[in-house]
Amino acid sequence: MRKLASTSRTSRFCRLLAGAAFSAIFCVPVGAKSVGGPVYAEPPHAVARPIDRRFEGLVDLHVDATDVAHRIFSVRQRIPVVDGGAMTLLYPRWEPASHGPSLTVTDLAGLVIKAAGRRIPWRRDPYEPHAFHLDVPSGTKAIDVRFQMVAGDGLLTPDIVSVPWQRLTLYPAGWYARNIPVAATLTLPEQLRLFTALEVEGREGATTRFRVATLETLFDAPVLAGRYTAQVPLIAPGPGSVSLDLVAQRPDDLAVPAERIAELRNLIGQMRAVFGPTPFAHYDILARLDDDGSSGGTEHRASSENALASSLFHDWPNQILSRDLIAHEIVHAWNGFYRTLAGLWAPTPNVPVAGSLLWMYEGQTEFWGRVLATRAGQFTPAELRDRLAARRRRGRHAARPSVAAIVRRRQLSILHASPDSAMA
Repeated sequence: MRKLASTSRTSRFCRLLAGAAFSAIFCVPVGAKSVGGPVYAEPPHAVARPIDRRFEGLVDLHVDATDVAHRIFSVRQRIPVVDGGAMTLLYPRWEPASHGPSLTVTDLAGLVIKAAGRRIPWRRDPYEPHAFHLDVPSGTKAIDVRFQMVAGDGLLTPDIVSVPWQRLTLYPAGWYARNIPVAATLTLPEQLRLFTALEVEGREGATTRFRVATLETLFDAPVLAGRYTAQVPLIAPGPGSVSLDLVAQRPDDLAVPAERIAELRNLIGQMRAVFGPTPFAHYDILARLDDDGSSGGTEHRASSENALASSLFHDWPNQILSRDLIAHEIVHAWNGFYRTLAGLWAPTPNVPVAGSLLWMYEGQTEFWGRVLATRAGQFTPAELRDRLAARRRRGRHAARPSVAAIVRRRQLSILHASPDSAMA
């Protein structure tokens, strides 16, 4: 009897051990019973996680934006590697200003990767479509990458070109974006003038060479170029200077009335009075004037992209919904970039961010943008009330009207207050 009992106990132990092994392999909790159907097995993480470490070498990036007929950007890269081996290239997925996975790899076409002139096969990650795996031959010091990006949304036209670097770059997985130095060059159609927060190192014909910058800085400094352009200094050259960089479809659209320029200069003065020293050495207000009307803006550390109506500055009374766009985007230089909220920073554009503090990132920026725009003269107090009412009619208020009401009362109460009392 004891021998039989011992055998029975051994048999039960073996079954339990086998069950535990099965659970460990197929991610099934011990003791859980299947209700039928497939059992999920989590795939291994094949993309190297970013590490804050030194990147050896310099990434060369060249973007050719001259094929306006087909609206195609052509990209060449030379990426250093260390002795070959397994490598993963990433196409960006997240944009800081969009607060979500707004980029899509479907824009990328014709990807070819070579080492010493010989083509290297690549394979897309089965679970992360923005990741490309390759096996680099031993002893290789650099790989050459070529691809095209299909331009949409008016990025590439004969007279106006917008260059979103984050959509025109592949980068190696395993490093923070701030660790990867990039030497970028850009070729534009003839006779186009460009504006950007990047520092220009030199020009050869239609090709501009930028000073080496980190991948993080590059992605944060778009280029806006046009055939009909104007640059208006809002603050004298020097630390903290600001310029209004205009790109239009017609020369006549570039004429900005003196009172509008005066209001913008007052706006910068109000921001300095409230927030203190500027967090940027120079700031470019990249303003694209288009017949399609205002479609919003995108903030960056030392510039902002502002898609405005061609009639904005000449039809001021009817532009109440767009007057404070520039103010909003500049405020983000302080609120969102100089001070980045917890959960909204990521080491690379392929790491997700959380949005629990978006109410502070966007809400406080919206608050100060409207207040300072009004104090600068871009709204009268009555017009600001109409602006707030228009937004409410469009149904964009938060689901907690009591909070919105408090914000509106706070805005209206400090329109003409001193900067010191406004921050109290």
